[in-house]
Amino acid sequence: ELDFVFRSTPDMIIMGGLDGYLTRVNPAMVKATGYTEEELLKIPFIEFSDPNDLPRVYRDLEKLAKGKPVRNFYMRTRHKDGHWLETEWNSIPIPERNQFLSVGRDVSARREAERRLNDTNITLRSEIEARARMQSELDQLFTTSLDMLAIGRLDGTIVRDHPQFGDVVAGSYPHPTLPTIF
Repeated sequence: ELDFVFRSTPDMIIMGGLDGYLTRVNPAMVKATGYTEEELLKIPFIEFSDPNDLPRVYRDLEKLAKGKPVRNFYMRTRHKDGHWLETEWNSIPIPERNQFLSVGRDVSARREAERRLNDTNITLRSEIEARARMQSELDQLFTTSLDMLAIGRLDGTIVRDHPQFGDVVAGSYPHPTLPTIF
């Protein structure tokens, strides 16, 4: 039954030794990385790791060597064609065999969506801040200006005006040079 799960799960499952080599990989690992099973077992697994991730990889291997599990470990894994998969792993030690078992997923699409969402949030925050600054400047202009200001729509509706605009237009504001319009 466990062999069926090992072969049929969409998650990558690997067993590895603390000597730096994988001892078993499932078909999902072969499919995700583009390497054959033989290649994955022959090449030290560090070779599949992004060099920038190696300090974390070594730190987590030390945890496994001490018999501690490693949860939600993120690393970039090299595909045979050269591109990088963004992967997350959960690993447990098998101390009596000097090995570990890891289950991982390709989270590249999710991470890319998170980056796009973050970029969108940054853009939106910037736009909101710019609009707030513009609104503040407009508020200051309308409240401190001695000029008669108004913002209107094409249908003739006044959207925003100077606090005294209505009085001047209606003729109730004593201004020596402005004639009464209505």
